[in-house]
Amino acid sequence: MDNTLIQGDSLIMAAWCACNKLNFFLRVIYFLPFLILSKIGFLKTKKLKELFLEFFKICEMFNKKSEEKYIKLLISSLNKDALNKLNKHKKKGEEIYLCSASPDMLLNPLAKYLDVKLISTNLFFKNNLWQPKIN
Repeated sequence: MDNTLIQGDSLIMAAWCACNKLNFFLRVIYFLPFLILSKIGFLKTKKLKELFLEFFKICEMFNKKSEEKYIKLLISSLNKDALNKLNKHKKKGEEIYLCSASPDMLLNPLAKYLDVKLISTNLFFKNNLWQPKIN
């Protein structure tokens, strides 16, 4: 266990929930060249995240308000030990921040559920729609 708040990666969880199983695996295969380009330095992490959000249609899932399955998966993946520690700090009245490189769209529901503040990667939100573009 890596002592983080959730067990797993919120971006991968969102991709899993945005697609059916077959589409998810096909998209992973088609996405591999972008991952390789990133690993060898030809594609920046910011661009890789934007492509991932677009490729797996994660923003579309949130824009259609169909993220309920994702939120349930995210909450069910909470690390019990980390959650206990977080609650101890909350009981002391301490201000708690959830910090992550994941997009804010993915972690806003968790921050609200836990009643904590969020510091994360900001995505464009225009005309009440999430855009797969990092600010």
